[in-house]
Amino acid sequence: MATFLQRHSWHSDGRYGFLEIARRHGWGQHCHDYAEVFWCESGSAVHHVNGHEVRIAAGDVVCMRPNDIHAVSGDSAEFTIVNLTFQPEAVADLAKRHVETWPWRDGPLPLQIHLSPRRMERLHAWSAELAARQSTLLDLEAFLLDLTRLLAEGADGADPLPHWLREALETLREPEHLAGGTAALARLAGRNPAYVNRVLQRCLGRTATQIVTELRLDRAAAELRLSDHPVAAVAELVGLANLSHFYARFHERFGVTPARYRQAAQQSA
Repeated sequence: MATFLQRHSWHSDGRYGFLEIARRHGWGQHCHDYAEVFWCESGSAVHHVNGHEVRIAAGDVVCMRPNDIHAVSGDSAEFTIVNLTFQPEAVADLAKRHVETWPWRDGPLPLQIHLSPRRMERLHAWSAELAARQSTLLDLEAFLLDLTRLLAEGADGADPLPHWLREALETLREPEHLAGGTAALARLAGRNPAYVNRVLQRCLGRTATQIVTELRLDRAAAELRLSDHPVAAVAELVGLANLSHFYARFHERFGVTPARYRQAAQQSA
């Protein structure tokens, strides 16, 4: 039996699903008509899914599709998971737009990816934020988009970047560092800016300036979705205080102006 630590409804009428944090010893075989994602925060277990046995441990994220059949038996005294369920039709448009990277895709087994401690910290922070308040469909969409991007960055061992540079890029996403740009990236990496730039070009085929600009624009998009801060304040927050430059780069990345982007997000909600 599971001992639930917390349970949080996504919406007042329960249409979209719910988030729960549970300490479990395992659960019996079942399937369901909704999608879910769960990740292990401590301990380990054996996941019996669609006729296969797959070990799951702290840092593993599993994206279950509707009608996947699974059960879990713990191989440690106790393990802790966070589980988010949602109705696929609520985010059908997202799945269509991001079909190449959407984690709930066809295959014999659900997608399972092991995340680094730094990436798990981000996932834990997102779930804690959701648990702290009554969430809406917009919050669900934002969470799933962030999760999709996090998983698309690749599993550990498949990352083309050296560990020190990946960790620096992860840290740079935080608001207190992002405005510092390429200089902050070099400082976090503990290398000189020219060397960081050469490694990024060799591994990813893009310059440090290009990558930092993308991180800034992605952060700006999140702020526009989830806050009511003026566009100028959002631009300054991410280190792109020159508004004409910010508008040009934002339109180049997202195909719309910041105001149109925010309007579309609000209409979706």
